[in-house]
Amino acid sequence: MERLGGSRRLCLVNEALAKEYFGGSSPVGRILAQGTKRPPNTEIIGVFADAKYHEVRGTVPRQIFIGMDSHIRNIGGVTVYARIQGDPRQVMAQLRDQVRRIDSNLVVTTCARSTIN
Repeated sequence: MERLGGSRRLCLVNEALAKEYFGGSSPVGRILAQGTKRPPNTEIIGVFADAKYHEVRGTVPRQIFIGMDSHIRNIGGVTVYARIQGDPRQVMAQLRDQVRRIDSNLVVTTCARSTIN
């Protein structure tokens, strides 16, 4: 895998995106565009399992994970999901510390709690 800060743009896609756009063939190694008016410039290096984040009964959204090091200047916010056991308030300080290790200018503003029984 290309190291962080490399010049290549790399991404991971979920199974839902891979199935919709590539059918039964492997998307690994294919190049995709991020947006309808942009040229293809991001290489798919892997596929991750589908997950539901907001609605258990809803459809699985198509997702792409990109390296933030090459795209951070083009986005206004980032959502981070963390799976933990117990009360999330007890680990928020640790999560904030990890974000600061990556970039001390980033601000962690909210914590949403979801519980699925």
